[in-house]
Order: sequence, then structure tokens, then C-alpha cells
Amino acid sequence: MFKILHWQGADVLLITGALPVLTGAVGFIYKLFSHPKVKDFLNR
Repeated sequence: MFKILHWQGADVLLITGALPVLTGAVGFIYKLFSHPKVKDFLNR
């Protein structure tokens, strides 16, 4: 909403909100592919 209204500080809020989501997604992908039975899971 801040970015749409062109308010100051919107870029900082957008980056601050996107970083935890990105960190969680990267962690989830790492955890998924480092699991020993990932081939069995993906082949189902």
C-alpha cells in the first residue's frame, strides 16, 4: 500500500518484508533437497 501511494520509506518496508520470506524459501528448498529420501518423495 505504501509503494502504491508513493510514500517515503516504502522501499525499505518492501525489502524488510521480502527478506524473511526469501530466507525461509531458500531454507525450505535446502532442507528439502538435503533430505536423504528426496528422490522417493519427488518420484511419487
